[in-house]
Amino acid sequence: MSQRTPAGMELVDNLTTLPDLDEPNMLQSLNARYVENRIYTRTGPILVALNPWQDLNLYGNDVLHAYRRKNVDQVCIDLL
Repeated sequence: MSQRTPAGMELVDNLTTLPDLDEPNMLQSLNARYVENRIYTRTGPILVALNPWQDLNLYGNDVLHAYRRKNVDQVCIDLL
């Protein structure tokens, strides 16, 4: 039986650092991050992105221009 993640610990950047990595705790963490407009997290090497259904103004023209005209492989290398 898993324990609920204590309040304040659910805003982790990597879900694998949760005390109990199970579906209820992952959903609790994702919900807490969604409420805070922190739509990106990860589970180990896997990116988890929540769709906020609104513009959060996370990307300015500088970010857009940095990745324009690059192929997907190069963008992935740049992000690592």
